[in-house]
Amino acid sequence: MKKIVYNLEFLIETALHIGSGILSPETGAGTIVQNGMGEYYIPGTTLAGLFFERLYHLNKQNEDDIYKTLIGKVEIEGSENKKTFYIGSTLVFRSSIIKEPELMIRDRVKINRKLRTAEYESKFSVWQINPHIHKEPLIIKAICEIDLSSFVIDNLRQSGNIQKKIDPSIAITTVENVFNSWNKEGLFIGGYSSSGMGWAKLKSATKDGETILQDEIKRKLPSVFKTWDIILEVNKESDDYGTNGLLIRGGDEQISFRYNEWKNNITQSPISEINPQIDAVFMHDGKQLFIPGSSLKGAISFCLDKYGKIEWLKNLLGQEKSDVGGKVFFKDLYPTNYKPEHLLTIERHAEDEFTRAILGTSKFNEECLFNTTFEGQIRCYANDEKEVGNMIAFIKEDLCEKRVISIGAGSCYPKITIKEQEN
Repeated sequence: MKKIVYNLEFLIETALHIGSGILSPETGAGTIVQNGMGEYYIPGTTLAGLFFERLYHLNKQNEDDIYKTLIGKVEIEGSENKKTFYIGSTLVFRSSIIKEPELMIRDRVKINRKLRTAEYESKFSVWQINPHIHKEPLIIKAICEIDLSSFVIDNLRQSGNIQKKIDPSIAITTVENVFNSWNKEGLFIGGYSSSGMGWAKLKSATKDGETILQDEIKRKLPSVFKTWDIILEVNKESDDYGTNGLLIRGGDEQISFRYNEWKNNITQSPISEINPQIDAVFMHDGKQLFIPGSSLKGAISFCLDKYGKIEWLKNLLGQEKSDVGGKVFFKDLYPTNYKPEHLLTIERHAEDEFTRAILGTSKFNEECLFNTTFEGQIRCYANDEKEVGNMIAFIKEDLCEKRVISIGAGSCYPKITIKEQEN
């Protein structure tokens, strides 16, 4: 046997963006990569990069011989310094076609936390692939191959002091450990992962028709992530903490989610009772409402700034013009108990302060959500647990329990509960 083939299936849980580096001439939004046939896909190089990133963390950030062999890295000690050569990986990930994806544009904007308004010229948009196709969960299939003929002693490896043949069984075990880790803890695919997008889980992995995902293997693997569950509750009426109606504004071109529901369920309200062109609609992906991880991240960042936690903003969230990337990942939050009657249309207007008359151009409608619970997660890498854990403790005890976090366009102060997951 010279080659081993693994068939993989990824369950996409939040919206996906694999950037092409090109802006759409029609919308100005960042586009998603397509192949020469115009098909949307995940490049095999993306999956390979994610594989070695996970292996690096499973190895406690060490590059041992098996890591170097799999990635095709050879280091040769020269007379003056060490030289590194890459001779090609023994692993091959095939690009994965995403058939008939559902696309939408997600607007993004940087908020001035002092004024609570958008920064000048900071708004941008990206196309995203929704985590479902025709109301069914989005499953992406992939293929990984191991070329066993690569595990030989050649002249370059001898020069790199790799004097013995690498046992292919060790390489196979290592590869399958990574796949089991993806199944156990999930992974990020694509861009904007710290703001909620691209979260996925390896649903199945087979070799010769047999699964290689084993509970015994997963129990022995070290944890890569530290995870906290987030429960965000919007009450059915106002209380002592202020207005509870929640509005996470969708894009300018989005229509009401209730109109989408009507199209797929004729037993609901007749079309004459639903206005699809509400001035401000609640964000949704066509299948369900959601709160972007970036919205929760922004709301928490505002509070951290207010309480002077600038170092956390810089070093953990990658903000304040920091030169480091964020270490904390906020997953998009999805409702667990939504019903159509929870989403109401509210009329807003401005009045003349003397006559109390409604000003002519100030009247508008917006959607507000009540009596709904959302769930999501906050994650960090296990090696960052201590410093991130200190920040999470502050958020939990000083922000959530005191109900000082405001989220959404209507200054909603929801009840937020944070629970630490056991490894």
